[in-house]
Formats: sequence, structure tokens, C-alpha cells
Amino acid sequence: MAFGASLEPPNLTWWLVPWLAVVIGSGIIIQLSLTMIVASSAFYNVRLGAATNSLERTAWQMNLFPASAYSAVVQVLITIALPWAFMAFYPAHLLYGRGSEGLFGAPVLYLSPVAALIAFAVGYGIWRRGIRSYQGMGGM
Repeated sequence: MAFGASLEPPNLTWWLVPWLAVVIGSGIIIQLSLTMIVASSAFYNVRLGAATNSLERTAWQMNLFPASAYSAVVQVLITIALPWAFMAFYPAHLLYGRGSEGLFGAPVLYLSPVAALIAFAVGYGIWRRGIRSYQGMGGM
């Protein structure tokens, strides 16, 4: 039987529905923050359109598979350095009650808002630094 077909329906409790709204909002903030980080690099090098597209494609493809399908090094990378796992993997594990699976265990399921705040702070900081060093379009 296929993995996706073997899942039971989620057990929705009174606290899970509002928490999922928080987790979805956190995932949106993480995605926007990572995009802002890559886009801010254009302040330093204007030919980075391909890097932005590459990041978007990589994030999309990384979220097609559960984080537990990757090596421990990649799991650490997509949880801490580039927190893509907080956009799909951990919310899905929370929804389906599979918190004990994975490298970090159940506590990480509740850290999406923290990851979103950190990602936003880093993205905003990089963007602000880029704005200060921006010299204009030039060439005219």
C-alpha cells in the first residue's frame, strides 16, 4: 500500500485547528523571509534572478518528500539553516499525530512560530543592510 493511502484521517482536537492556522501563517512567513533573503542579494549582484528561481524550485521539491526521507545532515539543514521543514513536514506530522518520528522528535512540531520569527528577523536584517548599501541603478 502506498504511504499516502495508508494515512488515517487527522484527529482534530479543539486546540489543533487554531494551532494549524498559526502554523500555516508561520510557513507563509518563512517562505516570504527566505525569498526576501535571496532577493536582497540583488543589492550586491543584479544578476541573481536564476538564484531566486533555483531557491523556489528547490524548496518546492524538498517539500514533496518527508524530511525523514533525507539524511540527518539534510534534516538539520532544512530544519535549522533553511527552515523548509516548518512549511510542510512538521505541520503534516502535527496534523496526523506523528510527532515522535523524525530526527528532532515531538517538541519541534510546536516551534514553527519561533522559526518564522527568526527567519523574518534574519531576512529583514539582510534586506535593511542591503538598502543601506544600495547605490542606485547607475548607468544613466
